[in-house]
Amino acid sequence: MVLGLAVGVGVVASFAVSRYLENQSRFLDRTQGAQSNLVTMVVAAQPIPLAASIERQHLKVVQVPPDAAPKTSFRSVEDVIGRVSQMNIFDEEPILEGKLVATGLGGGLQSVIPEGQRAITVRANDVIGVAGFLSPGDFVDVIATMMEQSRGAMVTKTVLQKIKVLSVGQQMEPGKDGKPKAVSTVTLLVSPDEAERLVLATSQGQIQLVMRSAVDLSEKTTRGSSPENLLGKPASPKPISAPPRTEAEPQKSVAPQTRSGQSETTIEIFRGSQKEEQKFETQPETQP
Repeated sequence: MVLGLAVGVGVVASFAVSRYLENQSRFLDRTQGAQSNLVTMVVAAQPIPLAASIERQHLKVVQVPPDAAPKTSFRSVEDVIGRVSQMNIFDEEPILEGKLVATGLGGGLQSVIPEGQRAITVRANDVIGVAGFLSPGDFVDVIATMMEQSRGAMVTKTVLQKIKVLSVGQQMEPGKDGKPKAVSTVTLLVSPDEAERLVLATSQGQIQLVMRSAVDLSEKTTRGSSPENLLGKPASPKPISAPPRTEAEPQKSVAPQTRSGQSETTIEIFRGSQKEEQKFETQPETQP
């Protein structure tokens, strides 16, 4: 009885071990098969800023299933080293051909400026602007405050809209005491016409950058603001200048002839608002 029970337990245990080893073998086969089907893909090992020349420390290689690797991704870091980023690339983000500047265009900011566009750098006031919150790729509006010559009053108006930020940085400029100081700068992507308007705004007054949503593509036409309408007062009428006063030419009037046959001529002379008359007697012409 005991012997039969022992034999039965041994058979069950042997069967269980056999099934366990069989399942483990199948699992290992599937794992090895899946690993053998993985492909390499180059990703960012750290954030890569816009217009940066990519170096080896910027990159790393990961193993992914074939269907997880985009067609424009890279398999080797050697194919990416030396290329220039065309946009901000985040950590662990795959490096794709569309995120890099075309080969042969060189490096630096000039390589990311599209054809027909210009890059212009302006100073950003750290107090009233948004320089501390801007990042490359953001969009801003440019508001200018300047003197309106026709009315002699300050006017604030939006002069540029949907302007892309290329870079944000600092440059050294001499301060009032002659010592260098750090000044925040923002480089904007504009058209040639927008560049002219921006230079005029910065030379004639003060500009401020206003951050806008990246998905807001609308443009709003504004009337501008002045101190009068800000306080709810009617706008001051434009001054009307008096026309320049000119010296009138003398006017001649012919008086009737006197008894002696002489005629009398009166000449009116205007000097400003004063009128003066001078009379002269003339002899009549005799017929031959």
